[in-house]
Amino acid sequence: MLPIPQPLWGQWLPGERLYASGATEVYALTRAQGTARSCVVKCVRIPAGRPELLEAAREQCRVQQRMADSGHAVQILDDCVLPDGGGTLVLLRMERLDCLQELLRQGAGFSDGEILQLAKDLLQALVFAARMNVVHRDIKPANIYRTPSGVYQLGDFGIASRADAPAPFTGGTAAYLAPETAGGKPADARSDLYALGVVLYQLLNGGFLPLTDGASSYTDIEHTISARLRGRKLPPLRRGCRALRRAVMRACEPDPRRRWQSAAQMLRALTQPERPVWPAVLACGACLAAGLLAGRLLPGRTPAQPPSSAQEPSAAAGMPQEPAAEHRYEFVAQALSWDEARIWCEARGGHLAVVTSAEESEQIKTLLAEHGASAAWLGANKLNAANGFQWVTGEPFSYAEWGPGEPNNTNNAEHYLMVMDTAPQGYVWNDSRLNGMEMFAGTVCGFLCEWEAPAP
Repeated sequence: MLPIPQPLWGQWLPGERLYASGATEVYALTRAQGTARSCVVKCVRIPAGRPELLEAAREQCRVQQRMADSGHAVQILDDCVLPDGGGTLVLLRMERLDCLQELLRQGAGFSDGEILQLAKDLLQALVFAARMNVVHRDIKPANIYRTPSGVYQLGDFGIASRADAPAPFTGGTAAYLAPETAGGKPADARSDLYALGVVLYQLLNGGFLPLTDGASSYTDIEHTISARLRGRKLPPLRRGCRALRRAVMRACEPDPRRRWQSAAQMLRALTQPERPVWPAVLACGACLAAGLLAGRLLPGRTPAQPPSSAQEPSAAAGMPQEPAAEHRYEFVAQALSWDEARIWCEARGGHLAVVTSAEESEQIKTLLAEHGASAAWLGANKLNAANGFQWVTGEPFSYAEWGPGEPNNTNNAEHYLMVMDTAPQGYVWNDSRLNGMEMFAGTVCGFLCEWEAPAP
């Protein structure tokens, strides 16, 4: 029990201690009379002779009170400063909300819609923070809360800093740090977006941190965190709508220059996703066809003349032309493991090639034949798929060209997809070990990288 006069603020009685870490404790509060929503009191002990810590606690209170106007930051309902022996005790009363970290610890699941809502709510908080020149610097599940109405809020601005006066970063939680801040560089808005991206990735990964799963040991988790802080890219997400997956993967880029540059930019990507190219092209084609038909059939109209070979129709004369989507493939002759090949492709803005149609298969076979390749990795494995192989892009694995007897997963060690040249079948698919390219000469094996970009 707190050694302070009670009840607090004339009506609140401290009860169970909910949290304790260093100089901070959190207690449940109950109302002495009447009914009200459950509350908590956060208690921060400031030792004697440390006025800078007292000022920092007061600044946290001021920032969080201003942030409450966003509707997506935990609101401080009451505050006071009391003597505590030779030091000072800062008390902050807040509504008791569901903490995301506790929900994850209890095994709570989150639908794609809930994860998208969390992303939008916290991005709105960060948009508001940007207007105040504030960088949170410690976004993590322990500082994210859910109200009874399902709104997500950001809490604990204890190590927040001004964006226009950044200082070398020395705090935060390693599992959610951006690589640049882990190296001691000042945190900025992009660092907050990286941390939020890791939280969203975790939720889309079944509650497990990136690069981990239910079988990961504590040592495994530490190693994956270290690898991420050294700049390792994360594997593509397989869950969530396309806009959310893309937004999260860009937020988690190791290089801050490749991330979203502001919370407003990322929020726009989630609320106003880009229109797909092909529907627009088809719509333009339909309009053009209708126009031609009208020109030929309506009375008093002169049928349109076909263009001569010397004069092609100009874009200005018709509908605006949008570039069509293109799949660009490249064969890389390197005897890498499947995972090394995947990282090579993703580090260059592409991914290991996926094949979802006979047309794509023919493109790839032609490319392999041109290079005289005997084998190459494709972008699928079955390590994390419940039923068979899964493409790294999350596309359905509905098209396959398996070799005879495949997949057979010899000795339960073949989890990776390759395409290989066999006689007399030609190129067929085969499952293989992670380092399966070791059985081929380095000059005739490698992997296929794919980029999706507008045609030039």
